[in-house]
Amino acid sequence: MVYRRVLLTLTLGAVLVTTPAARGDDVADLKATFEQGAAALNKQDVNAFRALHHDDFTGFGATAPFFADGKSALQAILQNAFSSRESTAVRPMNSQFRVIGNTGIVQTYFANTVKPKDGPATTAFVRGTLTYVKADGKWRVVASHLSRIPSGT
Repeated sequence: MVYRRVLLTLTLGAVLVTTPAARGDDVADLKATFEQGAAALNKQDVNAFRALHHDDFTGFGATAPFFADGKSALQAILQNAFSSRESTAVRPMNSQFRVIGNTGIVQTYFANTVKPKDGPATTAFVRGTLTYVKADGKWRVVASHLSRIPSGT
C-alpha cells in the first residue's frame, strides 16, 4: 500500500514538473506552425499551406457560404483564389495560442490585403479560430472558422 502511494506521488510530481515545460514547447511549436501558414499564404504557395493541414480538415473561409471538406477542397479553393491575384498579404494580429493535450487552439485577427491582377488592392479584417491536432509529432490544422469583421476594424 505504501509502495503504491509513493509511486502515485512520484508519478504525479513528475507530471506536474514536466507538463509546463512540455506545454511551453508545444505552444512555441504551434505558434511556429501558424506562422508558417501565414508565410505560405503570403507566397501564395498552395502546397506549403496544404501541407500544414490534417487530411480530415474542415473549415469555413471568411466569405465562403459552405465549408471546405478535406485538403483537396482546400487546395481547389486556394488555387482558384490565387489564380486571379497578383499578391496576397495576410498579417495576423493579437494571436493567442493555447494547448490542451494534443489539441492546439489559435484565436486571431488578420488584416488580409489582396491585390487582384486587374484592380486595386483591398484590405479586409478577419477574425478566426483555428484548431490544430498534434499528429506524428507535428501540429496540423484540423478545423478553422474565419469571418469578416463587418466594421472593418
